[in-house]
Amino acid sequence: MTTTSPEENPRFHRLANVFPLLGEAEFAELVKDIRANGQMDPIVMFEGLILDGRNRYLAIEEINKDLPVAERMPHTEIKFDQKWPGRDPADYVWSHNVVRRHLSQGQIDFAAQALEELGWGGKPGNRNAAKSKTEMQPGTTDEPKTRKVIAKETGATVRGMAKAAKVRKRATPKVQKAVRDGDLTLNAADRIADLPPEEQEEVMADSKPADAVTRRETLKTKQSPARKVNPVLSMKGHMTGHQSGIRDVVLINKFWTDNKDKIKELDGDDLRSFVKDLEESRRAASQLLTLLSEVLVPEWTLPGKQPALLSTALNKIDLAAKNGEGTEEGK
Repeated sequence: MTTTSPEENPRFHRLANVFPLLGEAEFAELVKDIRANGQMDPIVMFEGLILDGRNRYLAIEEINKDLPVAERMPHTEIKFDQKWPGRDPADYVWSHNVVRRHLSQGQIDFAAQALEELGWGGKPGNRNAAKSKTEMQPGTTDEPKTRKVIAKETGATVRGMAKAAKVRKRATPKVQKAVRDGDLTLNAADRIADLPPEEQEEVMADSKPADAVTRRETLKTKQSPARKVNPVLSMKGHMTGHQSGIRDVVLINKFWTDNKDKIKELDGDDLRSFVKDLEESRRAASQLLTLLSEVLVPEWTLPGKQPALLSTALNKIDLAAKNGEGTEEGK
């Protein structure tokens, strides 16, 4: 199989290159099948380039490379806009790759973000709609799909797509290719993208890049002098569960109160998840207080008084002790 990356092959449409090519073993099986049975499915062309069927094209090229011209197998092709007039080519590419390929969640997020970047669903010529050089086809809209819409329609995640956008912007081509091909998780790539390009190359040269970036992060943490904490970063840590427990909640509440002017700088999706977590914590705490009340309040209640909350009972007991009063048991 050719070692040329999809982006370097001038025959491949950029929409098709959102997805990885077959691995060596799968490609060898495809070559074997086409050699024995011929090309069963046509190659789909769009704007003069291969929209679907890159692997079939490469397999036929592999079969033909040592054959005389007269014996070579021809490529069977169809034109996308003639076969499916009005259909969005990005929708076609997505349905013909994700459904029939075993992609990880990170690969799905990475591919979805790539199509977002190409203006999925938008009018050609729009600033964000680079998917076509032709006039807008019937059925398309003026504006590209939003990230939330793409995530909902594809099974991608908004947070994963955000990481994918960061990786595309800051990571080296080798890191990006590894994510697309499924050789590196999106989470690991997100961390590698924080490194300078030369360090990214060194990490990717390691047999286990994820472990390599962890070692670098640990080393930098040990070597870094103490510095003032960025409130926004701390608040993000609170929302993603890096801290837990009753004492932490008290401290987090004070921290957020002291930095309430930073709340609007936080990611909306992270905030929604955090609020849901707080609601769950509040329900759990309420249930626990109810349980403790059922068990302890009868023993801690002052004569003739039934507090609404366990904390009220405790306050009254403490107050009674301070004033020299006592409960029935203490008399």
